Amino acid sequence: MSLALNDTAFAQFRPVEGRVFPESFLLLAGEVLLGTFVLGPLGVLLMLAWWNEWSLADRRISLAGALLGALLAGVGFLSLLLLGKVYRRESLIIGKDYFQVVVGADKVTQQIPYRNIAKLSLMRGHENPNLIRGFIGIDLANTKDSETWCPAAETSMKLHGWHCRIEPGLRPVPLEQLYELIMIQMPPRSRPDTSSQ
Repeated sequence: MSLALNDTAFAQFRPVEGRVFPESFLLLAGEVLLGTFVLGPLGVLLMLAWWNEWSLADRRISLAGALLGALLAGVGFLSLLLLGKVYRRESLIIGKDYFQVVVGADKVTQQIPYRNIAKLSLMRGHENPNLIRGFIGIDLANTKDSETWCPAAETSMKLHGWHCRIEPGLRPVPLEQLYELIMIQMPPRSRPDTSSQ
């Protein structure tokens, strides 16, 4: 798919009115600052100490320490890449007819009509040892629906077993609350049975 086609597709969807759950500016900025000004420099210091055979706290740095330093320096570099995300944070919008994932003020990266949700499930991390954190899994009734914008639905299904996954990310709101808000908006016939949960 060409970049121009992607831009056109993104432009056809506009953010809807509804409850907005943005990523936390403080959490995101804290992550960037920690990586950039603490972990990255510490990693570079460990690599330099190993290379130059310096002693830190009266101990020489081993090769394992240098490898840890390389890992920390990489984390610091990746934190710099997140800097742009501080200004173009992701938000989840729970609207009347759709939920959307929006980047910045107006770039809709996902739009799912509630009527097109075939299956909605809250996957909790403590219930599955393979999960570090939980997520909300969504299967679509029709991936080609004209009001649905979920460009990686088929790939996500192959990799994760769901057309769409809502991760906790850096939103200061519990996944359970987001799950309930989405479920309430779904048509009654499509709502999951919660009697066993």
